[in-house]
Amino acid sequence: MCTPTIERDCEDVKVKTRTIQTREDCVEVVRTVCTETEEVVDNMVCYYVYNMEKQEAKATTVEVQFDTNCVDETQKVCPKQKYGGYGHQGHCKEVKNEICYNVPKVNPSETTVTVGYPVPEKKCENKQVKLPKVKCDEVSEKKCFQLPYTAEETQTLKRCSTRLGHPKCEQTPILLPKQICTSKPYKKSTQVHKEPSYHSSSHHAPPPSQHHPHITTYKG
Repeated sequence: MCTPTIERDCEDVKVKTRTIQTREDCVEVVRTVCTETEEVVDNMVCYYVYNMEKQEAKATTVEVQFDTNCVDETQKVCPKQKYGGYGHQGHCKEVKNEICYNVPKVNPSETTVTVGYPVPEKKCENKQVKLPKVKCDEVSEKKCFQLPYTAEETQTLKRCSTRLGHPKCEQTPILLPKQICTSKPYKKSTQVHKEPSYHSSSHHAPPPSQHHPHITTYKG
């Protein structure tokens, strides 16, 4: 029986590849930090209030006086008519009368009065005021981080190839089973003739002496 063989040939091959690596990079970061505080400051606040004050003063006013004026006025006076107004009228005469009337007259007059007027008064008070105060400072801090980059490298790899080699053969005996047929002598009998039976031998025949059959199997 022959089986094929596989031969393997290998050689070293240099291959250029790129790998990803990291390096550390640092930068200076400056930021502004502010804090807020309160400062108490004294503040003088002034204002005015008005007070009423009284004072006597002379006031000029007027007085109304009346003068009597008289004038003479002549009137015609007639007697009353009789008999329902019919007939002789009678004798009329003129009568002189004095008519008097009042004429107003204005004269200035001074008097003393009390008047009130507002007087401003300044007042000041100290009021404390809270003023916000902001203080800012610059804080510097170093920040580092990893940056990726590619690098070229040369690696040595093995490159192998396979091929069929010479077959490997070995002699392997194969034992085949045999059947032997036997027959019995014929006898007259009233019994029914039976056909010869075939028995399989319990032992194997020896292999032929001239040659041995070979079976070639292949693996792979």
